[in-house]
Amino acid sequence: MRLADRIWRVHNILIQFDSNDIVSDWVIISDNDLDKHIDLLDERADFPLNLPRALQVDPICHESWQPSSTLSLREGFIEYTTPDSSLTTERRNIDKLASGNLTDTRVELYAKLHFSVPVETRYVMKKQKAYKTRRLEVILNPADYLLLRRYLRHTTHTSQSAGN
Repeated sequence: MRLADRIWRVHNILIQFDSNDIVSDWVIISDNDLDKHIDLLDERADFPLNLPRALQVDPICHESWQPSSTLSLREGFIEYTTPDSSLTTERRNIDKLASGNLTDTRVELYAKLHFSVPVETRYVMKKQKAYKTRRLEVILNPADYLLLRRYLRHTTHTSQSAGN
């Protein structure tokens, strides 16, 4: 087989370490099973969230890339800010978080937050215009992606028990 005949692909490898930082388990999984496996591994860990938290993210924009974007996780809501726009929504408006495929070999994860009710995005540079969206798409490093999934699981339980 010639090198040109190979089909190169990106694979997901989840590695668990024990308390001595020695590999205790690992698994190669598909993109479709990534979130499920991450949640199963994370359920065993008990790390505090320490809210509020600000995560540095890369937005996925069709028009242009915006540097210095932040996704802030707060007890009852999230806030997403870029140099020229902002979006704020209550935690209970987030239906789900799913990872997506990136076409390159970046280590970061592509995250899609889906909203049950459209959220207003305000643009400073466009004469204070606002647009509604049902989804927020960003790129996060793996540690922040795990933190975002933990935040959504933790606040889901808190929000549901507070509402009942």
